[in-house]
Formats: sequence, C-alpha cells, structure tokens
Amino acid sequence: MSLCGVDDEVVAQEYSFTEVGLTREWKESVIEHLMDNPALKGNMEGAWNMISAKSILFLRLSISVANTFQDCKYAGDSQNDTR
Repeated sequence: MSLCGVDDEVVAQEYSFTEVGLTREWKESVIEHLMDNPALKGNMEGAWNMISAKSILFLRLSISVANTFQDCKYAGDSQNDTR
C-alpha cells in the first residue's frame, strides 16, 4: 500500500482484523459456494486462502504487486512528480 503512503505492515495488521469478525460458519458456507466454481474445483486450500484475512497473505500480495509494477511510484512523492 505504499502507493497510498501507508506502511505495508500497518495495512496488513489492520486487514487481519477482518479475520476476527468472520465466523467459522460463514466461512464454511462461502467455501462451499466457492468449491462450485470450476476455477477452484479440488483446491480447498486455495478457497480458504481466498477468503482469509491473514496479514502474511496480504504482505505476500503486496510483494507480488511491488515486483510486478516496480516502476510505479507513490503519487505524492514530489521527487518523482513529472507534472
């Protein structure tokens, strides 16, 4: 989330609070629905990761995005402002 000027660890911690509010019953019903999707057939772990709000998963996503779009700079960074 450096694009927004917020440290990734802070965002990941805040994101993980979502995990607390989701009941096991709700998660299981969503997993059941997701398993009907051909893209997830037989991939129970993938489905659980998809609905998870664990901070480590957010951090991995953040690293992946940074690696994929490494030339993108924070919009508020005056050193990189090309206006």
